[in-house]
Amino acid sequence: MLQDIGNDRVFNGRRPDPLTINDDPEVIARLCAEPGYASLPHLQGRVAETGAYARLAAGDVEASHLVQRLLARINDVRLCLKQLTALAATGKCDGASLACGGATPGAGGYGAVECARGRLYHQAEIGGDGRLSSYRILAPTEWNFHPAGPFVETLLSSSVGTDEAAVRSVSRLAVLFDPCVAFEVSVREAAHA
Repeated sequence: MLQDIGNDRVFNGRRPDPLTINDDPEVIARLCAEPGYASLPHLQGRVAETGAYARLAAGDVEASHLVQRLLARINDVRLCLKQLTALAATGKCDGASLACGGATPGAGGYGAVECARGRLYHQAEIGGDGRLSSYRILAPTEWNFHPAGPFVETLLSSSVGTDEAAVRSVSRLAVLFDPCVAFEVSVREAAHA
């Protein structure tokens, strides 16, 4: 794949605005307070991205954007293997860099974990009867494929074209954003073009 995408210069390189543990208080507050936030998350004035590229983007600026994203994924796997090796050797792991959580207003709490796809949030509330009254999940996909998010921004800032090569390039970009998302790419010329 690296060989296939090495010359694919369709996409303009963009530096990610990483979603991090520092964003958790605002994300959790909004997740608890705003209906629909889990399906359309946003942080004011930002195009937040999560995942390997957001965590590790520091690659060769001369490489194509697709190569930079693939190398970030490869480096993410390398770092995970390194952490697993250290855990196996010592029995210790710096869990704070991988997962965190805390209380939310009322009888609730949240957990956030860095996954291959990006930062994943779970938030739950317990009602007065001691039963689960609310449960919210905010998946990495919702940030990366948001209508005003980094995937769409990358597409809009690039001259993609309309041929089969364009379909292939956009498909590769989608897979590098999130290999677990089912998608179908159809390319058409803009109506106002």
